Amino acid sequence: MSAVAHGKWEQSRTTGSPSAFRPFCPGGWEGKRAPGYDWLVDGCFLKGTVAMLSGDGGLGKSLLMQQLCTAAATGQEWLGLATQRCRTFALFCEDDVGELHRRQEKINKHYGVAGGELEDVLYASRAGEDSVLMRFPKWGQDGETTALYTQLTHSCRDLGAQLIVVDTLADTFAGNEVDRNQPRTFVRALRRLAIELQACVILTQHPSMMGMQSGTGSSGSTGWNNSVRSRLYLTSPKPNRDGDIEDRNVRWLKTMKANHGQTGGKLKLRWLDGVFVRDDIKPPTVDWTSPQMDMEWRE
Repeated sequence: MSAVAHGKWEQSRTTGSPSAFRPFCPGGWEGKRAPGYDWLVDGCFLKGTVAMLSGDGGLGKSLLMQQLCTAAATGQEWLGLATQRCRTFALFCEDDVGELHRRQEKINKHYGVAGGELEDVLYASRAGEDSVLMRFPKWGQDGETTALYTQLTHSCRDLGAQLIVVDTLADTFAGNEVDRNQPRTFVRALRRLAIELQACVILTQHPSMMGMQSGTGSSGSTGWNNSVRSRLYLTSPKPNRDGDIEDRNVRWLKTMKANHGQTGGKLKLRWLDGVFVRDDIKPPTVDWTSPQMDMEWRE
């Protein structure tokens, strides 16, 4: 930037004139190393972004997210992937407290943790309740965040959550999925929360019939896929010629989009004893005969 141009820019910056921009000069980076990516889950979920997990109903998206919350809160790997320890908040719109409790028992057993070690996990169940976070009064108009969105923001801020799960999109987005602007507006609201807390917000979504048939796992407008920074797709093996699936406990977790990593990767998962495990990794052995664990499960 020339001295004259820089002087004019400095003058406009200090006059107090309103501006929608906060410009900066990349020349200020001279001699400074760019910061690395702050991965919540290595190569998968990045802090400060919104990610999406899509998959047909009943395949286990909510279970995977509950496992992730537990892994992050206790500093353990999620599906064999390095996971940064942090506080977690999950909004479950379809599962009641009893179902979450039953799942959590299996998850705790899998990770070898006691209930008292989950102080950094917070769940909210809103099964059967209105869980809309953003509404759109009219076609083409901007969305309006709801009081529930404000409560979600305050809860996550008070907790210091850096993993935030919104399960599901269908329950929290009261707009038109076909309109590109509306999905982008909704994701942008979640991104503000992610940036403020340096958190990763993960939104679960049911794919459309076309999305399942094409193998993309997409739904509605391309605005969803274009707005999130990463998207995973949970799917089951394809049926054989007779329409049967040889192993109904198998799932594939595919990377459909990763702005800061590789796409096209996939993990073979298996539902085993109430949780998902990597098919190529032997689960850790936990000594359930120890007095401490025996006391926990007796309670």
